[in-house]
Amino acid sequence: IDISTYSNLSLAILLAEDAPSDSNFDWDGGDLFYVEVDYDNSGSFTKIFQFATTETTGFNISTPSQDTDLNGIGDGQELTPIFTEFTTSLGTGNSIDIRLVFENLGSGDEDISVDNIRIIDGYNPSSTISVSNPSNGSVIAPGTTSVNVEWVTTNSSGSETVDVIVNGTTTNNATSPFAIPTTDGTTYNVTVNLVDGGSTVASDDISFSIGNLTQVADITALRADVDNNGAGSFYEITGSSLLTHTDGFRSRKWFQDGAISGVLIYDEDGIITTTYAVGDMVSGLKGYSVISNGVLRFIPTEDSGVIDSSGNAVVAQTVTITDFNASPDDYESEYIELLNVSFVEGDGTATFSTGTNYTLTDGTNNTIMRTDFYGADYIGEIIPSTQLPSVSGVSGEYNGTSQLYVRSLADITLTTGQFNLLEFSISPNPAKSGFVNITSTGSE
Repeated sequence: IDISTYSNLSLAILLAEDAPSDSNFDWDGGDLFYVEVDYDNSGSFTKIFQFATTETTGFNISTPSQDTDLNGIGDGQELTPIFTEFTTSLGTGNSIDIRLVFENLGSGDEDISVDNIRIIDGYNPSSTISVSNPSNGSVIAPGTTSVNVEWVTTNSSGSETVDVIVNGTTTNNATSPFAIPTTDGTTYNVTVNLVDGGSTVASDDISFSIGNLTQVADITALRADVDNNGAGSFYEITGSSLLTHTDGFRSRKWFQDGAISGVLIYDEDGIITTTYAVGDMVSGLKGYSVISNGVLRFIPTEDSGVIDSSGNAVVAQTVTITDFNASPDDYESEYIELLNVSFVEGDGTATFSTGTNYTLTDGTNNTIMRTDFYGADYIGEIIPSTQLPSVSGVSGEYNGTSQLYVRSLADITLTTGQFNLLEFSISPNPAKSGFVNITSTGSE
């Protein structure tokens, strides 16, 4: 682009990022979008602005935001589903090349929208106002009695005022945050106007609502309501549910009722602070439903669960691979066992790795065992190479494909023959301090 006759250039660009399709943030650590320029065909591009997450590693980290110091960490204005204009100054020269770089945006809902890229001489930006909280279309947890509406302005002179209109009622000279009293089951239509000299120079509007709480007796009733009405509603599970497993990643917890129906509690925000143990019966759990990769997730809205009893037996229900594969929804998030199965990958030397699918077979039918628990004690252990009387775990699926998540080595039942060694040695002999080491010298 020829810029030889200009001396006060700016780059202006409209950017937006779609809201996540589930409860996760779209961008991972290390995901980047940036703009580079090259003056006078030097062959060397220079980065002039960038968008990143708040960490350089990890999954589902944050909404992308402007990286003001170009160090790979987002520290400025966040992108929203609404196009926002960003500008930066340009240098001088005879010509300029502009390059847009999308780095690592290749999985899931990772995306960014770009529009109206312009190089402007003597740029005079317009004043803007945009609502930053709550997000447009959001449904907020039942029991919320007040919501703060927050907004940001750009390119304002300081003489402007803001009018807020809520369901037709106007408040002049409002300041952010602006508190709106709320009640369950009500929708609120909000407009914010930036006013200068009696005229509206910029405006933004959103709509949000407060949900209604549906009480269900147990997880079976919860799943039935989601089947009939779709996900997204708020619930209280009034009856007791048995905790069958916990995992530190996203504070996941698996519960099931006596029917048996199971559900995965997905608590990435750490809403539940009460410590639960496997075998606890818990009532009063509150949250809302989300479907992610075919799995029903229960997202907590408050730390409301009450431990009714502890130390209850967690007994796996026996399921055939045929039934498991045919109806994964019927067993989803339940603690199950498969009898007389073997690992196809078991060759006597291969070991379990994290985040890997393995094949369990009964000799005729196959299903997936996935190492979904990265801290499990079997990671790095040798995969059993013979038929096993039983393999247990919490059941799941990935978009309709059944998966079994083994909790620990205790879920893998070995035959007594697998403990028979041809030859072994004991040391020290005699024993000291009550301990001995048993070492196999054979090949089994």
